[in-house]
Order: sequence, then structure tokens, then C-alpha cells
Amino acid sequence: RTLFLKKYFNLTNDLGHSNSIIPIFLTFYGAGIIRNDERMKKVSFSSLEASLASGGAVLLFKSVFGRARPYMEEGSGSYSFFNKFDDDRASFPSAHSAIAWAMFTPYAKEYGTWIYAVPTSVSLARIYRDKHWSSDVVIGAVIGYAAGTVFYKWKDENLIIYPNGFLFKY
Repeated sequence: RTLFLKKYFNLTNDLGHSNSIIPIFLTFYGAGIIRNDERMKKVSFSSLEASLASGGAVLLFKSVFGRARPYMEEGSGSYSFFNKFDDDRASFPSAHSAIAWAMFTPYAKEYGTWIYAVPTSVSLARIYRDKHWSSDVVIGAVIGYAAGTVFYKWKDENLIIYPNGFLFKY
């Protein structure tokens, strides 16, 4: 543990927080508007949809499993199934990891795999900060990557999914 790693992971950790979804979407979608870049706007919507979908799926899993976080020092096998939502028992799966992978996968698929450095850093930050077991982060990454891939593939389709419903264009 070094001062550099502490600062780096504190910075990257926040990129996977649910509070970052809208600002990141608005930044990239706004860049698409300014540059008149339809590709950037479509990928940004894919990113938004994937982030919201993976975030919802993760919340469902967290409420079912109730896994204790590493800092609770109860061990990786400590679960409290179907318990009320308690942050100390919301380790599995990692929402930060899922949201980061969902958010950045469409951009990585469109603009280059180097972008995966961002969600990888978010995932490592969660382990470094003793918030998640490595399996929490891996499963979160799988959920996010899957959502990002699905919504990226759907970006040119006629189905658009919104938080309150969907639109099918014909």
C-alpha cells in the first residue's frame, strides 16, 4: 500500500459509483452533440442503458445474498440471505464493478480495448479499499460486461429501452 495507490484508487473508485452514470453519459452524449457525432450519441445511450440495467440486477442480487464485506472480518462465506438491505452485508456482487464495466464496455467496443483500463481500475479499487472480495468484483464485472455487450449490440436496432419503458421503432 502506497500513497500513490491510495490516491489512484480513491479517484478511480468513484467512476463506478451510481452517481457517476448521469454525468458520464451527459459528458459523452454532449460531446456527440457538439461534434455532430451520431456514433458517439448511440454508444452513450448504450452505456446509459447498460449501466441502469446492471445496477438494477446487482441490487436484486445484493438483497438476496447479503454477503458480509471483507472489513466485517466474518469471512468470505458469511451470508445473510433475504435480509433487509444493509450496506455491511451488500458485498455480493460489486455494484461499482458492474456499473463501471457496463458503462465503459460500449465505448471500449466502439473506440478501443484500452478503455477497459477504467473498469479494471474501478474493480481493483474495490478490493484495495477492502469493500469487496475478489469474487464479488469478478461477478460484478461479468454482469456489467454482459449488459454493456448486449446494449452495445442493440444500439443500431429499433428497440430502445428507457428506465420507465421501451420504444420499438418500425
